[in-house]
This record gives sequence, structure tokens and C-alpha cells, in this order.
Amino acid sequence: MVGTDDSPRPPLCFGRSGTPEFRGFEVDLLAALAGKLGREFRYESIGWGVALERLRNGSLDMLCRGVSITSERQRVVSFSQPYFETTLALVVRSDSHIQDVGDLIGLNVAVRRATTAAEFLRQHSPAAAPVTFDGHAELYRALTEGAVSAVLDHHPIATHFARSAATLRVATRLDGAILRYGLVFARANESLRQAVNGALAGLEADGIAEQCRRRWLS
Repeated sequence: MVGTDDSPRPPLCFGRSGTPEFRGFEVDLLAALAGKLGREFRYESIGWGVALERLRNGSLDMLCRGVSITSERQRVVSFSQPYFETTLALVVRSDSHIQDVGDLIGLNVAVRRATTAAEFLRQHSPAAAPVTFDGHAELYRALTEGAVSAVLDHHPIATHFARSAATLRVATRLDGAILRYGLVFARANESLRQAVNGALAGLEADGIAEQCRRRWLS
């Protein structure tokens, strides 16, 4: 059983699990990974806190939900080798003066709760006022409606939502904030982690992983 995010994250993963509408970069990558491992994956959309507990009690085998690898998270879970590298991006309204995080002093900035983006904002723009949400769509709705002045989010997702709304734009890509995504496992599930790492290496070697990235993220 693979846990995915309970908030749609186009172009990474979105739609309804178990239906043709369930698609995205991570969906294609997982399908290729299942083929390499000779297994069939089932998916469940689940919140972050519940997902960690489900990993620990064994009712989930791994998570694939755009989780960036951090030293803090590695203290409680294990990660596969990275399957994608990206950055954070700052999204604003089209008529906004904001160009970078230095312009956020005293402004409300939307971030997802307990994420790398929230931590980055705390460390690099402490004078900004974070406004936390659980879902990605909520971030951009708040920005469009004027409840916040900016959104800080993962670059592929930020780009998708900005392009989907004529009133939004990506102000900057924060190339110094490197995020490396990994599949997440319970620390006790080392055998599965090693098998997945071998399969990921195979997908990189035969070019399938790059094909998935080009289809959704180019």
C-alpha cells in the first residue's frame, strides 16, 4: 500500500486513486517502479500525520507525496534515493510589487502546514506572517482572493497553479532552496527500501525516469 497526498498536487500527483483520473509525474513513476519490482501497488490518499503513524504500524508500506529529504525527517523515517530535485518558488498576484522573499516584511504569506516551505519562511523571512493551510488549492485561493500577499510552494506545483490563473505569476524561483524528493519508509522496513532503490536505479539507467519527468515537468 502506497500513501499519497490528500491534497491534489498537479503536476506531481492528482485525481482519484484507483481511477483513470489518478495521474501525474509520481503516478507514472510509481507505475514504472511497480513494473520493475514485479508488484502491484494500491494507493491511498492520506494526511501527513496519519501517514507517519500508518507507516509505523505497518498498514502502509511507503509514501510517495513529494516529501523532501531533511535531516529532521530522517530521524523518524527512512528515504529512498532521491527521485526528483526541485526548488521553492514564490507566487504573487500579477499586479504585485513583490519580487523576492526580501519584499515579504510584514506581509501574510501562505504555506502548507509542517512543510519545507513553512520552515524556509521561518528561517529566511522571519518578519513575514505565515498563514498555514492543509491543501495546495487553498493556498492559491487565498492569494487570488487577497487574503494573503504571496504563496511559497514547491516550484512544479507553484508553476502549475500560477499558469492556471491569469491573475497570478511566479515572482521568483528560489534556487538556493534545493528540495530532493524521496519515497518514505518506516525505519524497520529496510528490505523494501533497498529493493525500491535498486528499481529506481534501473529506471534511471534505462531512461524511464527521465521520460516521466519530461512528460510532466519539462
